[in-house]
Amino acid sequence: RPNYKKRYPSDIETALILSSNYASDGDYNGAIENLEKIERHLDVLGLKEETLLDCKSEISFQKFIYYAHNQMENEAEKVLLENIRLNNEILSFISDTIVHRQIRSTNAFNQSLHNILFGRYDAASKKLEELRKIQEKINDPSAMYNYYGLLGMLELMRGNCHNAIKHFAI
Repeated sequence: RPNYKKRYPSDIETALILSSNYASDGDYNGAIENLEKIERHLDVLGLKEETLLDCKSEISFQKFIYYAHNQMENEAEKVLLENIRLNNEILSFISDTIVHRQIRSTNAFNQSLHNILFGRYDAASKKLEELRKIQEKINDPSAMYNYYGLLGMLELMRGNCHNAIKHFAI
């Protein structure tokens, strides 16, 4: 993700960094509470609608990660669905095909990650296949890194250590 300073006003940037600090200290509840505090004040900041949606999307993604760390499956799934909804809403403001592809890729990645983290390996495989189909068309040597990283994680969670190592080594 791009540098926050280029995307958000300083109070939002500070809240995102502070939540990250809470998480680094293992206080995922504190990180979530901090994100919810800034989330309650977003609508009064006078942000352009696209920026507001992007900010809400970033917050929902971070909440997803922190809920997942706390093994709070229902909450993680709820904010992940909110993240996908917000990402898709952002598309109504941007007609660029690369941005559309990136958002589809991000959504597939996040759904794969969620399914892996909560033991839904078949569902994760399906989303990984979706991610692969999106990413393999990109003419960039790093385009498949996230795919292989998640595939390695999936194989590791399934107990296939040798396959996991092959994917992590790519």
